Amino acid sequence: LLLGLFACAGLSALLTVRPTFLSCATIRFGAGVGFAIIFASLLVKCIFLISLNSGVYLPAPYQALLLFFAVLIQVTIDVQWLMTSPPAIHFLATSESPYISRLIFTSDAVRFSIQVCKTSFSDLRMSMIYIDLLIIIVAILAIKSRGIRDNYREATFIGLAVALVIPIWLGWSLIGMAVHEKHKDACLAFALLGTSIIVFLVMFMPKGRQLAAMGREDMFVEDRDERFSASSRAGSGYSPSF
Repeated sequence: LLLGLFACAGLSALLTVRPTFLSCATIRFGAGVGFAIIFASLLVKCIFLISLNSGVYLPAPYQALLLFFAVLIQVTIDVQWLMTSPPAIHFLATSESPYISRLIFTSDAVRFSIQVCKTSFSDLRMSMIYIDLLIIIVAILAIKSRGIRDNYREATFIGLAVALVIPIWLGWSLIGMAVHEKHKDACLAFALLGTSIIVFLVMFMPKGRQLAAMGREDMFVEDRDERFSASSRAGSGYSPSF
């Protein structure tokens, strides 16, 4: 999960540098794969918690294979896209003077052009349909497992993270279709950075408070009376996922 978060944050920074053939290819491939790692990890966590609550412990190799094949689907999509439509760079004419530009002399005026990756926003969104499917599946599983208190309500935090991410995805998808071509990279950067920040804050920040609340029995104080609650049939306390 941290790998996916760092990848998305790094790609959002890569969108601010001057486009090159390599950077365009990296963004096209890495954006989908980074999102896939994040939501596939949350998917594996949900499946692990549901199975743990039913009394079945999924071994680490099974979780690793599930995560691998969930991410491999998006890898295949992006590789196929790069092979059929290789990345390229083109100059977008504009009347403003950008930081990175070259002059275009016309008969009536001097215009500027900005250097952008030749990637259609609609093609970019089409390549992430599988990510949309992962988000929907994780949301459904999070709702199904909302009452599970194993792993100290981790299922609740997963549901909260997905609930906050969905508006971000709706926002950048709709705005990216409406804005000018030169602003579409900003929409993708918003999706990458916003998703990584939200998931990190929701999934990892509560750990500090929980660790501070741990008692002598290595159990969170607020969960001592709920260890054998009816909502968690297995009463397993904390069990690390892959």
